[in-house]
Amino acid sequence: MLVYLICFISSIILIYLGEHTENKAKRIIFIGIALLIPCVLAGIRATSIGTDVNVYLKPMFTKATSANTFSDFLNYKIYRSRVAKDYEIGFTFLVYLVSKIFNNIHIVMFVIEALIIFPIYFGLKKIKCMNNKIGLGMLIYYFLFFHPGLNLMRQYVGVSFAFYGICCILAKENKCIIKYIISSIIAFTFHKSTIMSAILVIIYYILYKKNKKERYLTFNSYKIPINTLLSLLILFVGLFALLNLGMFNSLLKSVDGMSRYTMYTKSISISDFSLVRVFPIIIIFLLLFKKFINKNENSLFYILTFCMAYLVFGQLSNVSKNGVRISILFTVFNVITYPLLASTPNTKKGKILATSFIVIYVIAYWGYMYVYRGFNQTVPFVLGI
Repeated sequence: MLVYLICFISSIILIYLGEHTENKAKRIIFIGIALLIPCVLAGIRATSIGTDVNVYLKPMFTKATSANTFSDFLNYKIYRSRVAKDYEIGFTFLVYLVSKIFNNIHIVMFVIEALIIFPIYFGLKKIKCMNNKIGLGMLIYYFLFFHPGLNLMRQYVGVSFAFYGICCILAKENKCIIKYIISSIIAFTFHKSTIMSAILVIIYYILYKKNKKERYLTFNSYKIPINTLLSLLILFVGLFALLNLGMFNSLLKSVDGMSRYTMYTKSISISDFSLVRVFPIIIIFLLLFKKFINKNENSLFYILTFCMAYLVFGQLSNVSKNGVRISILFTVFNVITYPLLASTPNTKKGKILATSFIVIYVIAYWGYMYVYRGFNQTVPFVLGI
């Protein structure tokens, strides 16, 4: 446990220093070392850290080093009846290439983690409202998502690239659509579930594409943007879907490659634990709701997406420990949502209290889920070299 804390804190401090220095060379050094720290930690771990390492990564590495060609490798048996070509082509090619070049599984794990950490960081950099909050965003990533990333490697690489692509859209960069498409294609080659990133982009363009004229509805003394009301509608639709999961099953079955995820949505009931996990953030949102309804800002998009994800997709954890996987693409936006919530209060004292509350909450979550309950089998840390 201690080694994780040391690495997380060291990385966050260096990110803070890098983001607050005027010297470009120092910034590159600080940020580079900060991002490499978790990658090195992931690389030097034993293969017993992270359930899926022994399920498919280690067998893939062993077969890749002995295969004569990539075509031969694709037909090798990896796990039970699954052969290498049954996994996403991006991940299998990455493992094959790095294994052939370095013949070291620790370098393979290092590269995989780098493909997770770097897109997350540079995605955060693209969001203007995250200025001076990137350190907090990475802290949230480390305590909420770093451990499952050591286990669900394929999906987290895919999610990270999908996250980066969506951030390009939100940043309204030149050629943002092209960047999103390229990132999404890469993401899809690592995990098919990332195709659902299109949902976030569609929602964004419906609600937040800037028009020449903003429209409002007036209730008493409040002018509420139409986009805000539509955002709330999305939340209610999500709640409706939660209570009508048969409809959700039909939707999954209609998407190529997604029908196998319907196994996660059978016999689902409301999860008290999922509601407990989201409860503190909902409280902050409700306390500050008046501020949001008087603004037509994109932060509402992040917050409602987050709430919908936990209330709808978070219920999948009722079925099995793997059921919540489908929600990862949505919940990774916590790295944006939490800092936005922390910065919403008008006073400095309010911002400090909100930030402290969120930091305490994510550390407590980390301690309970990964240290105490041992989810993803990453604690205690075991050195592998």
